[in-house]
Amino acid sequence: MAFYNESIERIPECYINEDCGQVVFPFKKYMFLFGDKGLMYYRNYTSGEYEGNTYLTDKRKDSFPYSSIPEHMEREGLFKKNTYVNQILEYDKPYLRLFDGSIAKSTLFKSKDGALLHTKSFPCYSWTHGITKNVSRAELDVYLTYGCITDSNDEKYNSVYVINRNDISLLKEELTAEETLIEQEKQRLLDILTLLTLRFPGALKEKNDLRRVIINLKEVDPFVVMEGLMVKVSSDGNIKLDNFNVKFIEKNVYELEISYIPITKEVLKSVLSYAICIENKTMKEPKISLSLNPDITKEQLAVECEKVYSLKKKSLKDSNYIL
Repeated sequence: MAFYNESIERIPECYINEDCGQVVFPFKKYMFLFGDKGLMYYRNYTSGEYEGNTYLTDKRKDSFPYSSIPEHMEREGLFKKNTYVNQILEYDKPYLRLFDGSIAKSTLFKSKDGALLHTKSFPCYSWTHGITKNVSRAELDVYLTYGCITDSNDEKYNSVYVINRNDISLLKEELTAEETLIEQEKQRLLDILTLLTLRFPGALKEKNDLRRVIINLKEVDPFVVMEGLMVKVSSDGNIKLDNFNVKFIEKNVYELEISYIPITKEVLKSVLSYAICIENKTMKEPKISLSLNPDITKEQLAVECEKVYSLKKKSLKDSNYIL
C-alpha cells in the first residue's frame, strides 16, 4: 500500500553542507514556514502580507547555488504560476508548512547517499480532539498569548503564532474587546435584515420593529468569534499545531474548542524502513524564466548557473570521478 501523504526527495550534492542543506518549497497563494526558532517565512498574495524570510540573513546561503535569487516564479501549465522559495534546513529537525490549504511537515536527513527531504502532509482527519470547555475572557487571552489555558499549570511556549482561518492572516493584536464583539454581532444581524428587506420589500413595519429590537439588545445569542490555527514553539524546539474555535456564550464566558497535531521528530531509519511505499523523486534545478521574473537579470542568472556547475564539478572530483 502506498503512503500517498508522504514523499522522499533526494537533494543534489551541490545543495548539501555538513550541518544543513538548501531546499526549495513551492506555493501558489500563501505559505507559512516554521522551524524550531519560530516563523521563518510568510507571504500571502491575497492579503498582500509579507513577514520576511530568514534565508536572507542566513550567511550559510552563500555556499549554495541561487543564493542571490531567494524566490522566483515558474509557470505550471498555461495559466497557473508557482512561487519557489529557497530555505536552509538543518538535519533531523521538523519544519512545519501551512500553504494553499495544506499542512505538511518536512525533515532533512543526511544519509550515506547524500541528503533526503522527507515530507509528510496531514489530511483533514489528522486532528486529535483536545478539549472543549468554557473559559473566561482572561483565560481566553492567556491562551491566545501563551498557548495555554491557565497562567500556572500548563506549558508555556517561547513563540506563539495565531492565524485567522477566515482570511489566513496573522493575529498581531489582542482579540477585539468584548463590547465591540457584541456590537459587531448586532451589526451582522442588521446587515442580514437589510438584505432581507431588499429581497422581500413587504412587512416594513415588522422589519423596522425588529431593527429597533436588535439595536437595543443588551445580550445576544452565542456566536462564533474566531476560527483559528495556532503554531506553538517550545523552549526545546518542539512544534505543536492547534486548530481552535472560539464562541461567545455570554458576557465573560467563551466556549473554546481545541484539536491538535503534534509535529513529532522523524528518524531516518524509520523512514527508510518503508521508503519503498513512498513517492521518491529528486529535487530539480530551478527553471527560471526572465519574462516571469523581471527582477532577475540575465547576468545574475548566469553567475548562479556557473556556481551550480562549479559545485557539481567539485563534488565529482571529491568522489574520485572524472568529469
